[in-house]
Amino acid sequence: MPQFDISTYSSQIFWLAIIFSCLYLVISKIIAPTSEKILANRQQILDEYANSALTDAENVKRIQKNYDNSFKQILLATENIKQETLSAIDQLMIAQRATIDQDLAKQTALAKDEMDQIIASFESTKHDAIIELAGSILQKITQQPPNSQLLQECYKKIK
Repeated sequence: MPQFDISTYSSQIFWLAIIFSCLYLVISKIIAPTSEKILANRQQILDEYANSALTDAENVKRIQKNYDNSFKQILLATENIKQETLSAIDQLMIAQRATIDQDLAKQTALAKDEMDQIIASFESTKHDAIIELAGSILQKITQQPPNSQLLQECYKKIK
């Protein structure tokens, strides 16, 4: 077996030392520094992103606080507008109710006066209405025209 031949050990050790030395130099001088730069850049970018995220989170909190304050102010303003509107409507309703009450009082007084006039008119002409009613009753019963003068005399006697 050639791998166990002692005469080939020295050449194998020589090439092993050369290859490992070359690999060590390539790794230590080229690959490791490049990897360190890549990792350093990556860490720097991650730190920038983390700082940006913290700044953005603070901005979001500030914007949310401003939004909440604005929303509260809007709610207060709408509540004030609502109260002012309700107050104005109440005042308008009170004024309209007073106007309606005055109009109703006027119309009631006019209707009462008109009814008093109708009653007075009826009182003054009620004897004529009674005589006319008695005449139409007699006419329906007797089928003859009534004597108006006789009916007026009867009414005067009764009254």
